[in-house]
Amino acid sequence: MIRKSVKCWKKTIGAAIAFVLLLGTALPASADIIYEPDDPFYQTNMEKCETDYMGACYEICAKDGKADLYKSPEDKTVTATLENGRSFWANTYYTDDNAVTWVFAELGSEAGWISENALFRYYDNQMFEEDYGSEIKNPGEELQDLDFTEYSEIVIYSYPNAQNAFGSLEPNENFGVSRVYTDALGRNWGYCGFYMGRRSFWFSLDAPGATPEVLYQTGALEPDTREKVQGEPVAPEGNAFSGNTMKLLISLVGGTCGIAVVVLILMLIGKSRKKK
Repeated sequence: MIRKSVKCWKKTIGAAIAFVLLLGTALPASADIIYEPDDPFYQTNMEKCETDYMGACYEICAKDGKADLYKSPEDKTVTATLENGRSFWANTYYTDDNAVTWVFAELGSEAGWISENALFRYYDNQMFEEDYGSEIKNPGEELQDLDFTEYSEIVIYSYPNAQNAFGSLEPNENFGVSRVYTDALGRNWGYCGFYMGRRSFWFSLDAPGATPEVLYQTGALEPDTREKVQGEPVAPEGNAFSGNTMKLLISLVGGTCGIAVVVLILMLIGKSRKKK
């Protein structure tokens, strides 16, 4: 696991990961690397937070059409306000004493914590396995002899029947299929946990090189049957200072101190003149 290093390096890597995953491409990284955000709350509460390698993609989906990012799950300071429809990748979570799950979001220069109930999670392999796990089987011996190197390209998907492929690979050596799935139209899918920097992907066993346009000519299926429900954002149970309130307070304090300094200088000048 990579720990804290140079701040700009970590922010650059985080932005790159989010950009790659939101485009639906694969993340070319070693299997033991987990991205960790350069966030003060995370750094001081690392043992209470959860991070995972794959992460997930989310979309802002709040009842009021927007949701706030907060400085931490324990601090009401607002760092940014995001409109519905904004998307981001995340892999860092924190659950507070009220069982509210908080997600750390980074969208360029905008970063902060947001309650999970104000988000819509895009369907992914983890959710597919939860929904269709009973239909996913171990591969038979006949799959052990398949030679995938005969294909110039294998199109890969995040889960069977995903609307879009998230990339392709050119196999220069054979790789194992650890799980198989047959969909409602009889199409056979194979799962690979890791190969050539690509982690957790599915591909068609019937036509490994088929793009979605070709593969779904016999009919498209949509595993994700959820409705996109707008949730009510939750604010942290911490101090009540928003970013604007804090700026106003600092301005008032600064202005008061400035006036006090001017008054003191005038008093000193007045005393000096009286002595003359």
